[in-house]
Amino acid sequence: PRGVFQRTTSSWPTEIHVREDVGIIVDIQCGGWSTTVLTSDGKLFTVGILDASNAQHTGQPVNHLTQLQKFGQFQVTGVRHFSAGRCHVLGLDDDGYVWSWDNAEQAGCLLSFQNNLGYARQATRVVAGWAESSAYIPGKGIIFWPAVSTRRDQDVQGYDRTVNESLVPATGYRRSVGSTAQPPAGHERLPSVECDMREEDVGEVLAHVVLEGYIVFITHLNKLFACGIGGDSSRQSTITGQNPQQILRSRVFEIPGYASEGRVFKDIQGSFRNFAVFTANGEVLAGHIDYLNHVFAERYDAFRKGIATPNEQNVQYPQALLDSRPVDIPALQHTGVIAVAFGDYHSHALHADGTITAYGIEPGCCGALGLGSTVAGARFRGVKTSRTPGNRDGKLLPIANRRGRQVWFEHEKRDWLQWLENWIRTPTALP
Repeated sequence: PRGVFQRTTSSWPTEIHVREDVGIIVDIQCGGWSTTVLTSDGKLFTVGILDASNAQHTGQPVNHLTQLQKFGQFQVTGVRHFSAGRCHVLGLDDDGYVWSWDNAEQAGCLLSFQNNLGYARQATRVVAGWAESSAYIPGKGIIFWPAVSTRRDQDVQGYDRTVNESLVPATGYRRSVGSTAQPPAGHERLPSVECDMREEDVGEVLAHVVLEGYIVFITHLNKLFACGIGGDSSRQSTITGQNPQQILRSRVFEIPGYASEGRVFKDIQGSFRNFAVFTANGEVLAGHIDYLNHVFAERYDAFRKGIATPNEQNVQYPQALLDSRPVDIPALQHTGVIAVAFGDYHSHALHADGTITAYGIEPGCCGALGLGSTVAGARFRGVKTSRTPGNRDGKLLPIANRRGRQVWFEHEKRDWLQWLENWIRTPTALP
């Protein structure tokens, strides 16, 4: 392997080599510097480097799909679900154990949760975020903790970690009669505060994402909530004397501008600073943490002025704030979108007919949109290169958000774009 990790850019979809022993791939996700796949027999493989943050590599980059290992007897247990964060990968195996990797050369860490020992192996999904990890335990709720490092001295540190996780308040509701999990004997409920939200008013969590500074989730009541876990929300002043869990409770709020009569939430997807809410009638509603920061600040200001209590959900938001909600992309509405993958500055949407459409910006014309090179015909796909000195970003023309720009795979179309580029660059081509 190379001593220093170097990204290989491609402005056109390029097939990678998948060895026969890898098997059938059933899921694929990208991290900050890596791509990880899950196979039908419950194995995880990754390529690239899991953690290259702050120019400090955790392990060496791998140039081919390399299996992420567990240790000891756990090797034979397959992974049924995984999530790739910016610098780490979380896995949930068939026995209900949660694993974390940030180095493809070392076995992952087996995680246990010191505040939820009575709910061991009951998690049903895991979500890896920007700097945090998360899991959902039915009847308990969403828990989260800082991403775990697998750096270890083999003589001192083992392969298991006990994490001091936090609970997102009011996320433990279950709709089934009599199925709400009860705390085991000796388990103390977390302290409540005045005007505390009731779990039944929040609803059962259907899905959640972990962004930079927020956990955002939808419930069966077709409500969208956020919980501030860091970032700008953590810098806001809090009530003197509150314990950490009470502080979290004051940071849980319903996000305005999404719920409406007859609108049914089906899923939420997102990473870093962007998210999308999927509805039953084919809408894809855009979201960004800048909007969450504005909502959080407005709520805090209302509390500071005595207009509302910390946990009151019926805050009257100014129309200017509601109008600042990110604009939904027209090309994603009612077009059979089943998944959206977000990068830092761009995104790709997968449609039910198997097509992929691209949106956003290519920093430095790196080719992230997959619409072709800016020197080989991408202009004919609507990618415009900035002429500002020192700014070589490629931006899609506004019409791309209305009609969509489909990613092409055929080499004939790539050659055609190159022919057009050569033609327009020929001095005799234009009158």
